[in-house]
Amino acid sequence: MEGCFGATPSENYASCFESRCCVAPELFGCFKREDKQWAECLPYSHMGMDAATGSCVGTSGWLCPNQWLVPSPPALPPPAPPPPAPPVAPSVVRLSLARTKGTVSTLRTWLILGGIAFGIAVGSLSYVLCFRRAVAPHLTSVVDEDAAEVGMSMSEMGPRAVNGKAADGGVRE
Repeated sequence: MEGCFGATPSENYASCFESRCCVAPELFGCFKREDKQWAECLPYSHMGMDAATGSCVGTSGWLCPNQWLVPSPPALPPPAPPPPAPPVAPSVVRLSLARTKGTVSTLRTWLILGGIAFGIAVGSLSYVLCFRRAVAPHLTSVVDEDAAEVGMSMSEMGPRAVNGKAADGGVRE
C-alpha cells in the first residue's frame, strides 16, 4: 500500500482507520481489529513476524496491513496529446468552394444576359406582328392591298380570300 488516504499519516499508537498509514512505515503498520471498525498504528515487532520470511502474520484479534488494506489504485494514465495544428495550406474543400463560387458567378452572368436577349427578341417580334401596319403600311400583304383597291374589306371577301380571289373561285374586282 503506497501513500495515505488522508492528508497526513497517523502518529504511532494512534487511530489509522481513515488515513490507513503511519508516520514511521518501516517500524509501525496500520493493524485492524478483526471484529471492529478500528485500526491503530502498532509496531511490527510486537504484532507477530514470520522468522523465515520476515512478513507480518498478525496476532489473535488483529489483522496485518497486507491482510485488510487494498493496494493503491494504479496511477492515472498520461494526458492525451494536444490535437494537431490546423493545416497551413488551404484544404481541398476550400479550393473547391472558391472554384465553384467563380462558376456560379459566371453562370449567373450568362443567365442575366440570356434573359435580356430573350426580352429583346420577344419585344421585336411583338413590334413586327402588332404595330407594323400602323407604322409602315407599305409592308402589308398583297391581299390587303387588293382589297383596299377594290374597296372591300377582308370580311366582305370571305374567309378564304387569297391573292384577290374569293373562296368560291370567282375573281373580285
